[in-house]
Amino acid sequence: MLPAEQLVTKALEAAPENPRILAIAGRIFTAKQDYPKAIGLYENSAAITPNHEALAGLVDLYQLTGEPEKAKQQAERVLDFHKAHTHDGHVHSHGEGNAQLARFMADHDREPELALKEARAAYQTYKNVSTTDTLAWCLLKADKPEEAQTMIRRAMKRKTTDAELHFHAGMIELALKQPEAARKCFNRALSMNPNFHPVRAKQAAEGMAK
Repeated sequence: MLPAEQLVTKALEAAPENPRILAIAGRIFTAKQDYPKAIGLYENSAAITPNHEALAGLVDLYQLTGEPEKAKQQAERVLDFHKAHTHDGHVHSHGEGNAQLARFMADHDREPELALKEARAAYQTYKNVSTTDTLAWCLLKADKPEEAQTMIRRAMKRKTTDAELHFHAGMIELALKQPEAARKCFNRALSMNPNFHPVRAKQAAEGMAK
């Protein structure tokens, strides 16, 4: 048993109904590719207290385990969780921007312009590595790869060991027709964590072959 799994197992024994611990456990078992276990943990977490990590984590897991309709319904649950109000069936929010919502929408190719709007607002409020990375990813999904490259390079200057950040950098380089630079980014992401995401780690491995 890995140290992270040992720690979360002990935490669950002490607090079996803590939604945050359940969600962390879900992430760990997702990385281990024990998808049924991860789904159960995320579902329990969301049932106790709806939270972004559990709700969003289930979208990809349902898709991976052959339940596309449940994945589609779950994606709507994530949007419902975040939205402030609806108008003509679209999600709207106001204020400081919602980086979690922006990244989720970019990850799942939902309303790229709204995702970009949320990401820009979040970046203006909190100029940290995560919001910079999110803005870069949303710029790419909004078909602005040159701007995306500027932002992702800004995020990478912090030398953060975040595999998903380097995956985003690789996808941006691919969009700019720079396959060698993309392969280096994908290799760095997979070197940091070969199972950093149940879907995007596979995309990174595929990108290495391009």
